[in-house]
Amino acid sequence: MAVIQRKIIAAFFTTILAVVGLIIAFPMSISDGELMLGILVYSSFSAPIIFIYGITTSIISDNLSTKAKMFRKTLSFFIHMVFGIGFIFPFSIIEPVFLEDGLLNVVTVGGLFCSVIFYCIDFVLEKHF
Repeated sequence: MAVIQRKIIAAFFTTILAVVGLIIAFPMSISDGELMLGILVYSSFSAPIIFIYGITTSIISDNLSTKAKMFRKTLSFFIHMVFGIGFIFPFSIIEPVFLEDGLLNVVTVGGLFCSVIFYCIDFVLEKHF
């Protein structure tokens, strides 16, 4: 399986898990119509971010970690985490949440969660395909 295809599949499953996590963490309502609206809203915001930022930074992370032969996967995991937490900086251009709340806010925690999930899915795909 090509690297780009593997990253796209990892982004797809990460998006699904991110939307489920957002619905659990920030439910809109109990009724079915609002649940579908929540799925639509959360996926419309998270999918482009995960597909553009997540795939790009994952490829960068893999390329940076190739020089470390022995600890390549561990280094790649930590770089994924740094990029996940670091999403606060490009996000702060749109919404200055970093200036108000510091590093411990929903964006950094969500970015860290998504980066770890993305890495784990990508790791499994790389091992099995």
